[in-house]
Amino acid sequence: AASPASGAFLATVRPQVRFTFSDPVPSSGLAANSVALLLDGIDVTAQATIGATDAMFTPAIDLSEGNHTAQATVTDRAGNSSTASVTFFVDAAAPSLTLSPSGGATVASGTTTLSASYADSGSGIDTASVMVTLDGGDVTPSFAVSATGATFTPSLGLTPGNHSWTVRVDDRAGRRTEVTASFVVPTPDTTAPTVSLPPSDGALLATGAVTF
Repeated sequence: AASPASGAFLATVRPQVRFTFSDPVPSSGLAANSVALLLDGIDVTAQATIGATDAMFTPAIDLSEGNHTAQATVTDRAGNSSTASVTFFVDAAAPSLTLSPSGGATVASGTTTLSASYADSGSGIDTASVMVTLDGGDVTPSFAVSATGATFTPSLGLTPGNHSWTVRVDDRAGRRTEVTASFVVPTPDTTAPTVSLPPSDGALLATGAVTF
């Protein structure tokens, strides 16, 4: 058996790799110095901790983002060998995330669309992790969530004044990004413009010309 599991997305750049092994009955027992470990094809046996039933290795330097393969080979005293390998993905960065309206913005009206855009070049976005709060309340079910963003247009309109919203998103390795932005909904202008037309209605003019 091996950990991490094959195909796993990891948020750590120095993951511990562990292989467990045994020699089935009838057993000749494991040979001395019979365990060999490779990481991405490089022998790391000397850096591993090897016991009677397992071998563990933690990289001394950060692994690059992407796929990595660890392999263990075990040999018993009769010369029989078994090899196991595991491939996992190291995700070195959290998702990017931008909000519109952004912090400090004054929107056009209370029905302005709220839009979050996110991306992750590593393991990808976990869309099930997306959570949105507006003025402290969970409004996630109101948002249309996709692999690249989430949007919502408040059909009833937000009240005039200050509002705050927060978006949280994880990638498939579990790295999280959270952004909060405050914005202002202006008070609607409901006053019609006034028009003045000199001279006043019914006035007697001394000239035949009228100027507006």
